[in-house]
Amino acid sequence: MSETAAFPFPALSAFADGPLADAASWAWDSLDRDIATMPEGLRPFAESNDWKNALVLPVSVRDQMPRVLASWLRNLVAGSALYYVLGLVWCALIYGCFRSRIFPKGGVPTLSAQLAQIWVSQKALVMYTLMPTIGEWLAENGLSRCYYSIEEIGGIVPYLAWTALYLFLIEFCVYWASPYVFLLVLIPVHFWTFMVMLFATAMWTTNIHDTLVGKTEPVMGSAYHTLHHTDWVYNYGQYFIFFDWLFGTLLVPEYPKLGLSLQGSWAEQDAAEAKAKAKAE
Repeated sequence: MSETAAFPFPALSAFADGPLADAASWAWDSLDRDIATMPEGLRPFAESNDWKNALVLPVSVRDQMPRVLASWLRNLVAGSALYYVLGLVWCALIYGCFRSRIFPKGGVPTLSAQLAQIWVSQKALVMYTLMPTIGEWLAENGLSRCYYSIEEIGGIVPYLAWTALYLFLIEFCVYWASPYVFLLVLIPVHFWTFMVMLFATAMWTTNIHDTLVGKTEPVMGSAYHTLHHTDWVYNYGQYFIFFDWLFGTLLVPEYPKLGLSLQGSWAEQDAAEAKAKAKAE
């Protein structure tokens, strides 16, 4: 069993009995630690982070900054690229190929409205990409319960059990607005499974903001999440509606009235109200 599996927080032993200065020195060094000086059990995390950095950032950029800053910049660049690629494909499909079906009476956002939302998303990515960066930093510095190999946790059955528990607690924590990266210090999580979860969450976040309507229960679909942004006191869940149902904050969309798109439905309502107002005048 690796050092991380034997002692969940091995890095703490470096300054457990030392003065505050030693703790500050350790924290500073942790931002750009030499992999060769790391405990053997932590090196795979750092090596995989360096590998991911090399996929996105040229060496001339990586050499000019601490490893943790390079990891954040890599996450920002890759996250932004993912957002723009997925967004472009989605816009082409929804506002292009299926426009007449989804927006039969109008309601397609104007270019200025789309650009405004893009700018909001890009600013948010600066903060959101800190979460995977913090997770990677915790793992390679021995401050998390992450493990690199499934054998370290005892095989496939414990792996599936801990992963299921982690996913369940993610739903609970997101419902109460807590970033789920903090669960890494409490729950054993396979490092690459955690990375895949982050990738899936990035795609999911893009999907649930498209205002399309579809019966997705028990999944928290776009119609549910759009209602969350409309009233702010309903539908707090991430992937599923369970905790909203449990705590009484579930607001079910009125599917027959919504058509295929909330934007299209709102456009029809605005047009009807404008027509009624004009008729009254």
